[in-house]
Amino acid sequence: GGRDRTVTHTRTNDKGETETYTTTETDWYSISGSETLSFDDIKSCASSKLDRRLLNGLGAFSLKYLQRYTPEYLAGFVAERYDIGVGEAWQTTSRTMEQQMEAHVESCEGYDHYRFMQYDHRFADIRFKHILLPVWMSSQTYKNKVYPFLLNGETGMISGRSPVSVPKVLLTVALSVLGLALLCLLIAYLCH
Repeated sequence: GGRDRTVTHTRTNDKGETETYTTTETDWYSISGSETLSFDDIKSCASSKLDRRLLNGLGAFSLKYLQRYTPEYLAGFVAERYDIGVGEAWQTTSRTMEQQMEAHVESCEGYDHYRFMQYDHRFADIRFKHILLPVWMSSQTYKNKVYPFLLNGETGMISGRSPVSVPKVLLTVALSVLGLALLCLLIAYLCH
């Protein structure tokens, strides 16, 4: 781990005057240790068909009130069966937890910089639950292009992509710049 410190130096310039300037130097220390973190209810999507960015935009789901599954929950609805197994989901989830552990260790150590860090992650007491969360999938078509969106059936939060009109964006930017220029001119006129 490296800790920065400011060092003040003096030098004589071409005119024979003494100048003071500062530099930042890093002192490096060998660090080691162990840390234990607990994780609970880390979710991993079991569908390869869902866009992960859209899924991450849905916000959190409350897992406090999970119920045992019965077919009546899906009566009248089309549902997708999972196509990512526990092993593949664990690979994704364990990488996420490893990244969180590494960030935690670095934030706890309090150094300004790290280099040559090596981690040895060990997981214990691992349990899995297959759960069905209320995610509604749909899409809209605009100018022959499909824009998918997801809805969190618990909170109502929507995540999706919408069409962007480039001419409207450019017009909005141009009008904003024009308005700012006019405001600057008005302020300059009033100050004189």
